[in-house]
Amino acid sequence: MGMVNKTNIFGLFPTPIYETYLDRQITKTEINYVNKISDKLQKNVGINKSTIDKKVLEGKPLKNIKNFCMKHMQNYFNEVICTSDDVKPYITLSWLNFTKQDEFHHVHFHENSLVSGVFYIDVDEKNDFITFYKSTYDRIKFTAKKYNFFNSDSWHLPVKTGKLILFPSHLSHSVETKKGYNLRVSLAFNIFIKGKIGNKLQSTELEL
Repeated sequence: MGMVNKTNIFGLFPTPIYETYLDRQITKTEINYVNKISDKLQKNVGINKSTIDKKVLEGKPLKNIKNFCMKHMQNYFNEVICTSDDVKPYITLSWLNFTKQDEFHHVHFHENSLVSGVFYIDVDEKNDFITFYKSTYDRIKFTAKKYNFFNSDSWHLPVKTGKLILFPSHLSHSVETKKGYNLRVSLAFNIFIKGKIGNKLQSTELEL
């Protein structure tokens, strides 16, 4: 019996995108709190708006959503980073974004942060998505007859009310010009760590 030749294509050093869903409906108390703090907004570069308050997850009505986000952030550290260092992730900043029809959020990444997250409070599943961008550029660019994770420079990721997405903070992303008549509401946050990383004997220890 002849040897069967097998082909295997896999992603080496891929960019981790973590997604999960809240296992319940967003409550009226949570929605009322979001509406309450939405009266103090600032304009973003992409003409949509965000809350001036950058600590919205510290509000008591969003405590359960914060716990949900932190539970999965810890899982992200356990499953993706897999560090043996004695560190603990924590939220540094959190804010709400509001995007109306024909508005957009410019291409950006999150500085002074390790991991970032977006939790979707109200979206139009047919029209709303987040776009991520590859951080490197191909010196030779072929014309693709079909796009996939390997040959794409950007990727539209569908969103849904109650969906949580976690990703490395250096990864550029945007909200393209919004279609549909709904008000898209999302909650974004940044994560850093407390504790020690590295090794003192190797002169790499850093206490945070």
